[in-house]
Amino acid sequence: MKIGQLEMISVESLVAKDHPYRKLKRIIDFNFLTNSVKLEEKELGAAGYTVSRLTMCLILKFMENLSGRLFERFMVENVAGKC
Repeated sequence: MKIGQLEMISVESLVAKDHPYRKLKRIIDFNFLTNSVKLEEKELGAAGYTVSRLTMCLILKFMENLSGRLFERFMVENVAGKC
């Protein structure tokens, strides 16, 4: 039986500190945005992505000018969009 190595890598370590998406997260107060919507996470019905994460996804979708289908692929293939 061969024993292999396991290495843990976080998404945060894969994206540069000065990446534009990180700058965007520092500039925009997502708590303010989500509070202005006045949507309680318990009203969503099921556990899943937070309102602030979904807001960030909408902003990224707009910035990258992607359709829903292309944005889904973008999020699968782009590590920076996940940080």
